[in-house]
Amino acid sequence: MEKFNPFLFVETLEKEIIDLIGSKTNLMTDYDEIQDYISQEIDTACIYYSDCFAIVMALGVTDFGGCTNITELAYQSLYEFVQCEIDMHKLTELL
Repeated sequence: MEKFNPFLFVETLEKEIIDLIGSKTNLMTDYDEIQDYISQEIDTACIYYSDCFAIVMALGVTDFGGCTNITELAYQSLYEFVQCEIDMHKLTELL
């Protein structure tokens, strides 16, 4: 199982979003598109069970809450982490 660095994930995600906002193709033009992109990237990060376990371990999650499996737990935990760590104000100002 490979280690997961949630801070590196957020840093990379933020850089990718900034690049998409700055591109001349107008791939990202509003807040909803940013949120959709974030959701897609988190979904991609949670494809494999081993990655999900690594995400949960890196984030120190111990309570499944309403989640019924490791994939849901990893997705929900990473989503909440990203929403707390990413600077949405900065990103929306770039739009």
